[in-house]
Amino acid sequence: MPIPAAFRDAMRRRGFWVDYLLTEGAEWPEFKRGCQIAAPVGGGYEIVVALTDLLYETNLYLRRPGAKKLSWMGRNDLANWPRDVLRWEETLLITEAAARIDADFAASDVLLVLLYPFTPLTDEDDRKQIHARMRKAYASLGVLSTSTIHRCVRHCLSDATGNIWWQHPKHGWVLKQNPETRAKVSRSWHPKRGWVFKEATTEHYEWPRSPDGPFPFKHFAGLIEAANLTCERRARRTAKRRGPAAPLAPRSKPKPTGLGDGVFTRAMLKSARCVFARGTPMAVRKPLERAFKASVAEAVSAMDVVPKAKAVVISNGRVAEVLTRMPAKRKLGVCKVETPGGRGS
Repeated sequence: MPIPAAFRDAMRRRGFWVDYLLTEGAEWPEFKRGCQIAAPVGGGYEIVVALTDLLYETNLYLRRPGAKKLSWMGRNDLANWPRDVLRWEETLLITEAAARIDADFAASDVLLVLLYPFTPLTDEDDRKQIHARMRKAYASLGVLSTSTIHRCVRHCLSDATGNIWWQHPKHGWVLKQNPETRAKVSRSWHPKRGWVFKEATTEHYEWPRSPDGPFPFKHFAGLIEAANLTCERRARRTAKRRGPAAPLAPRSKPKPTGLGDGVFTRAMLKSARCVFARGTPMAVRKPLERAFKASVAEAVSAMDVVPKAKAVVISNGRVAEVLTRMPAKRKLGVCKVETPGGRGS
């Protein structure tokens, strides 16, 4: 079960979230034996958030397929160290994949709330947008007031100002100091290990997401790939159930309808109607509608007499004209219906 009963009961209580998110040194006796929230992302991979009765200590693990031992990723404690291990994009991807697999994570943004402290916001992140998203996440818990939600967004923030994500030539994304400012550290992409923390000016990487740190770069890359596949597969299944989207549907030659230019069949003529501008009085509409129906009936009759005749409806916005033509282009009859502001004959 991804969400154990002890945590399922706690997450319904406002006191638990206030203690866990805002109160330093808080304890929760119900977690005395430990509490692990495992979020599946696909392919046998899981992100595991491990809580204890000491709410100020939370560890983040990765479970890979076929392995009994969990791979440690980071820890959030009173010193806020070492918890800067996830990019915002990675956090969103993991939560989306888990929501597509498990209904518990689709019902609320509890996983996003748990991963937020492990997601440092660097100079490259749009904090206004992220804060708005987190306010919705905290609100989805259903037990926190608006003022408490604003406090949680600020208090649980892992502020990595002066840092950027950078691609390391070997390990992929790492967090390092911004080269433009000595006070900035960012994550960069390491080609082998993915995102890692690094200080640009001294080439000193932040632990644990560093080339020499304990971060499981290889296994985490597999988890991200599995999460991407999960989201892509579910998106394709949803699109298949709903049918192809309108812009992606194969283009076909549009059939003439209504009173637009084009050749009309008998069925189209029989279902044709006179269109008026808004505000046209009924005293004007009714005589014109009768004349229009008579014109259409005459065109249909002409088509019945001459099977190869074609009925053409031409509209210029004000005048609707019903023409019947024979192959020899000898006109059988011309019927015009006057609309407001136009002339008829």
